[in-house]
Amino acid sequence: MPCKLLEVLLYRHHHSIAYNNMKSIWIPPMFTTLRVNTLKIGREAAKHQLQSYLNSKTCSRHFKVCVFNHLPDVLYIEFIRNLDVEICTDHVVIVDKLCGAAVLRGADIFVPGIVAMSAVDCNSEVAVYIDLDGKITKGAQPNLSQSTFLFIGNGISVYSRNDIFKFKTVTSGVGIEMTQCIFRSPRLNKVLPSFIVLQNFPSIVVSHCLCPQPGEKVIDLCASPGGKTSHIATLMQNIGSVTAIDKSISKINAIENLCKLLDIDIVETLVMDSSKDSIFKMFAEDSFDRVLTDVPCSALGQRPRFSNECPSADYQKFQRKFIYNAIKLLKPGGIFVYSTCTTEFAENEEQVSWVLSKFPCMTLDKPFVLYGDSGRPCNGLQDDDLQKLQYFPPIPRGHSPDLDTIGFFIAVFKKN
Repeated sequence: MPCKLLEVLLYRHHHSIAYNNMKSIWIPPMFTTLRVNTLKIGREAAKHQLQSYLNSKTCSRHFKVCVFNHLPDVLYIEFIRNLDVEICTDHVVIVDKLCGAAVLRGADIFVPGIVAMSAVDCNSEVAVYIDLDGKITKGAQPNLSQSTFLFIGNGISVYSRNDIFKFKTVTSGVGIEMTQCIFRSPRLNKVLPSFIVLQNFPSIVVSHCLCPQPGEKVIDLCASPGGKTSHIATLMQNIGSVTAIDKSISKINAIENLCKLLDIDIVETLVMDSSKDSIFKMFAEDSFDRVLTDVPCSALGQRPRFSNECPSADYQKFQRKFIYNAIKLLKPGGIFVYSTCTTEFAENEEQVSWVLSKFPCMTLDKPFVLYGDSGRPCNGLQDDDLQKLQYFPPIPRGHSPDLDTIGFFIAVFKKN
């Protein structure tokens, strides 16, 4: 049976959001973007090594590594659409929405993401579905009439159902190796790990907007998982000081491990909630040349995303605690970059308007690099202000890595 279920389900959910918008957010960006660690390798050399790796693998030799000419450290690989892949078996694996989104961007299925599974042994062919309604009980026998499902491809079971759900001898690692997916992209986990970093295009743009210089003192207030932190240090040529803060020790460990892998030694990490006043027990006001705050947000810009539900949390109020501290930490003449991965107006343009009205010392600065659309009209923002903002809608606007991205927002401020 061809994978026509994608279009059918999009139609069934047309009441939740405009059809085309829903179709777009259910589909991942059609490009994998990679940031080159220019501390250790040039972009052309990284491109050559990565292409050689892909050519050596039967499953990935059709992919071509390309240079994004407008940024000096970006490579990309285009996905292959494979919407005619057929369901290969009656053996079913059901995964949660988060796991399914990762599969559509090229991942295998890890054991914790498996919700239900037919009675199969290891090395069995399975058809993989996402449980869109979240109605399936963990460990249940799959029943495709109990919920709304999205078929996303076929795979091979690494473990049996009994291993995962009955005896529970396996709780981590890859549980299903994907052999066919409706969107094909190369699996690049742990490929050239010291030379390339998998990173969404707007996230790469953020650090270029911050434009840190060698020898400066920079702080990243919400640093996990470390992609932007390590990029900042790379742009500084590993000269100066970068402080990376997050409130979880496991997230801090991940940042430290990434920096070690990339041969970065100017990053100092700190386990702390940077939204609290206690940060000023560690750092004086007006003490950093540049501040990055990629704040916790509603994450409604993520693609693929299989829910149109808006979070109940008051992110705007919470985000302002980070913004307030960021501005206090910033030196006069310094640069503050605010970013989110959401489309929510209240978390983006309204926050910019609030900063400009609350802090007379802050003005919008023209970004060093400018992608995405301009900001959306908002009370308190002039047309000139909107032109300095970068809003990446989660809807493809063209066929290139900068025009087909997750939803994102970037604002650059200067402290006068």
